[in-house]
Amino acid sequence: MDGVNGLVSGYILSILIILNLIMLKINNTFYYNNLILVFLVFYIFNIFGKSFFGDNGIYISSILIAFLVINIINTNRDISPIIAITLLWYPAIENLFTIMRRLFKKKLTYLPDKLHLHSLIFRTLNLSFKSLPKKFQNTLTGLIINIFLIPNFIFTYLYYDKSYYLAGIILVYIFIYLISFNLLLKNNSKI
Repeated sequence: MDGVNGLVSGYILSILIILNLIMLKINNTFYYNNLILVFLVFYIFNIFGKSFFGDNGIYISSILIAFLVINIINTNRDISPIIAITLLWYPAIENLFTIMRRLFKKKLTYLPDKLHLHSLIFRTLNLSFKSLPKKFQNTLTGLIINIFLIPNFIFTYLYYDKSYYLAGIILVYIFIYLISFNLLLKNNSKI
């Protein structure tokens, strides 16, 4: 997911904000103000192409988010453990789907390709809006995916303690992901 301006940083920022709002709802306390501020500043620089995570930044951020989510679930019995999946389904499905797609086509799973959802959105923007600079198309790709995920985060906040609702939203989003991927793949193969 790295390489698309604002995608990972916006995703992590969204997770931190939702976790903070849930903790405010439960304990009446903000927990991650400084961390949110750091990621907000990074996000602003990232969407303008002035800073990047790189592989090491992604790994460190992933470990940090995983630790925070696990810690919140373990210390608050009011929160459904399914919230971890609801918050982290997108990168997990992106990776799992990529591995499955490559295995199905008998390709090496560790070699990069341009058949990720964000790659297909970028290519569609590139073909549809050729006059826009590539840097703007790159940032717009990240914004499109993060905007698409906003209802997921809102639903997670509203139903943080209801496992069945959270499981339902995960299934709906995975279904939408697969449909979107296939539609974008067909549209890109026609051009």
